[in-house]
Amino acid sequence: MLATHHDTAARLKEAAAAEDLLSLRNLAHSVKGSAGNLQADGLRILAAEAERAARDGTDGAAPKAEELALAVDALMAAARNWMDSEAWEPSARLAGPGRLGQSG
Repeated sequence: MLATHHDTAARLKEAAAAEDLLSLRNLAHSVKGSAGNLQADGLRILAAEAERAARDGTDGAAPKAEELALAVDALMAAARNWMDSEAWEPSARLAGPGRLGQSG
């Protein structure tokens, strides 16, 4: 998610300001899929609402995209903080022989 959505919040805000409903819909759809993969149901629901609003061309599309951008920013910040903490420890025990560059 960090690699895929590093600039998504900014792109959502830009699309909302430009009233670019196609970009809003596509970005929201992408976030919805990633959120589903992470089982981040609140974010997935918000993304689905933003996608629907953009698809339907409602006046609520831009505000919903702004709300989604804030949520994406919050998730990205939390993920970066977690990865910077001691809790994040890419572990060899998850790798096993021949994985993550290990030989054997």
